[in-house]
Amino acid sequence: MKIKTLAIALTVLLSAHEAMAHGQEKHEPASMPSGRETSKAELSIAPAAAEAVATVERFSAALSAGDLGKAGDELDATVIILESGGVERSRAEYLGGHAKSDAAFLKAAMITLKRRTAQSSGDLAWVASESEIHAMKGAEMLMIDSTETMVLRKSGKAWKIVHIHWSSRRSPKAPANPTAALAQGHQHAPPSSAGELLAWMDSSERLAIETGQGFAMARAAEAHGLPGPKHVLEHAQALGLDDNQVERMNALMGEMREAALREGRAVLDGERALDAELSRPMPDAARVADLSEAVGRARGRLRNVHLSTHLVAAPMLTPAQRAQYVQLRAQPGA
Repeated sequence: MKIKTLAIALTVLLSAHEAMAHGQEKHEPASMPSGRETSKAELSIAPAAAEAVATVERFSAALSAGDLGKAGDELDATVIILESGGVERSRAEYLGGHAKSDAAFLKAAMITLKRRTAQSSGDLAWVASESEIHAMKGAEMLMIDSTETMVLRKSGKAWKIVHIHWSSRRSPKAPANPTAALAQGHQHAPPSSAGELLAWMDSSERLAIETGQGFAMARAAEAHGLPGPKHVLEHAQALGLDDNQVERMNALMGEMREAALREGRAVLDGERALDAELSRPMPDAARVADLSEAVGRARGRLRNVHLSTHLVAAPMLTPAQRAQYVQLRAQPGA
């Protein structure tokens, strides 16, 4: 994970390999105990960071147990989570999105903490962990080396996780397999159903549509100083958002993502139908025209999801906050 002010990165990307097929034989999946083992880890924890480490451990244990409520209690409302090239920019977005699949994967896995380092400076702390994960994928045992970095900020007497970065790879100790597939868990890979037919589509655009991201669809609103909840939450501290504003922006972003995912599916379904028609030896011109118009309407609805969200978000900020937002968004790299 990485926070700009500390330049710290963390990633948990889970990848695995499927077992080689054995003809038509049927094999019963092997059984494997699940849980967390932390007692034998090599630890280098500064005394001042001990409470921050306890927060990380509560979060990890709750997520592994499938208790998203307790896991969420350890996250800051504006936490930024990086995994597999994707980003979730709030507690609400993560808990309503990939947390469920993360928990399902980890709940059935055996996680052994190997090493952990933690330091703190003032009201900030970072915790870096290395773990070995064993999990079943059908009849195959996955062996995964996982790294994790978390940045925490102290709020009152409690530490809250403000940034997470996860990364993983198949363990070098694991036997090589001739075929590969992404494991269930920490991943942002685009569904193959879209990629198989839409190889011509920009991969960044397709991934944005599949994950409910904007992909500049609301750039016109931004040009007129109309803020979006995603970027408002990114600048929550600089804008001086109060708890009510943070809560409302998170809720609005969740609603936007749900609607964007729904309309995004319609866009990709339409593109696939058009792609299939164009792949015929002699595409029907009238059908291509109809399908093109249908795709256009679907894309219009998707764009309106993002634009209308900006219209709803704008009144949630004060005039001074909106003016500050425009300045922040005008900065290079914003």
